[in-house]
Amino acid sequence: MRLDLDQIDEQALRSLEANQIPESLRLEYKRELALRTRDEKREACKDISALANTTGGTILYGIEEKASPDGPVAGPISPLSDGQIESVLADVIVSGIHPRPRFASRKIPIAGGGFVLAVEVYDSFGRDLHIVSGYGESRFYRRHPQGVFPMTEPEIREAYLRIAASRADLEASIQRQVDTEIALREKARESIIIVPWFSGLNLIHPRQLKEFRRWLEEGPVYRDLGEVFGSHFEIFTSGFRALTDPPRSPAESTYYFGVLKNGLIHLSSLWLPGDDQQHLHLLGLLSRFVSLLAAARELYDRAGYWGPVRVFHVLRFPSAYQLSTYGALVPGTRAFGEMPAGTYSHTFYEVNLLQERVGSIAKELLDQVFHSIGQVECPWFTPEGEVTPALRGLLQKEPTCAAARVLLGS
Repeated sequence: MRLDLDQIDEQALRSLEANQIPESLRLEYKRELALRTRDEKREACKDISALANTTGGTILYGIEEKASPDGPVAGPISPLSDGQIESVLADVIVSGIHPRPRFASRKIPIAGGGFVLAVEVYDSFGRDLHIVSGYGESRFYRRHPQGVFPMTEPEIREAYLRIAASRADLEASIQRQVDTEIALREKARESIIIVPWFSGLNLIHPRQLKEFRRWLEEGPVYRDLGEVFGSHFEIFTSGFRALTDPPRSPAESTYYFGVLKNGLIHLSSLWLPGDDQQHLHLLGLLSRFVSLLAAARELYDRAGYWGPVRVFHVLRFPSAYQLSTYGALVPGTRAFGEMPAGTYSHTFYEVNLLQERVGSIAKELLDQVFHSIGQVECPWFTPEGEVTPALRGLLQKEPTCAAARVLLGS
């Protein structure tokens, strides 16, 4: 089907039967979807993983197959009725396939009652091989014109050789993207960059950004990102940028927020919280981390990207700075140590934003900042990424900031 998932309607589904559209490598019809038994769950995982391991495609649950001399073609609509089946299928996929494939689903209402469930499975671009690892199964599957078949040992070996070569190219590609963004903001005191591992040229669509901008202005990060950037996004060649003081260039703007079409997200500032007292305001830094991580999770979820990302953090100090809870003159400030002048780069190499707690990722980044002053870890999180009572008390004094709203659920 050449329609986007949100463009498929009942008329489009009925035209499949009217035009005798056959099944193909990228299109499959299923009369029903039952997920009560282990065998039924295993079959669903085989179908989904096979598409991800081939070229991606769409499964339409609620469309009958009809025999023809050239193979199965679309038959009549046979609407599903279980309103919970979409969420159950998502749980089955997450539990039964490793690594988790990228997919999106939508119920298409049918006049007279019921719906067809369209599940769009995205191509892994040869960078992942998905195994059905649950429900008593441990095999790789691939889709062929004649259906779904287990992969042979030579096919698996060849696929992993391609993945190894692809990963080396991928590492180089990610680094080039980051280097370009860092060079663009070489005067910035701080840059936080998030890059999807398995991106596409047009992962982020203008339609998704419009909805995302509304979320920025109304969601949990409105005070830290929405109020600053929400109304400033503009389209440029490679994506979308928000500058806080135009007509300055991206290199000169005080605040910069870039969302590239390939999914790279960059938040940058010419100043650090606590700059005026040569202190690095740790709560302000934490709120920036949490704001961007929450925003990236929201944007990628809207774009249907659920794969791993890499997070880069760069700090530049023109002179020695104290690492402290607040600014230097605020009562109750605690100083943790001194960071000498220089440039500090911190990296979280691979993390899934939708599967990991924001607190766990923020902890990893803050731990690396504390390593720069010779301390083992930031004392604000438990080893599991849970907020400690000390941090909870600090955040409760700032209930509208992104760190409090996201980490405390307020």
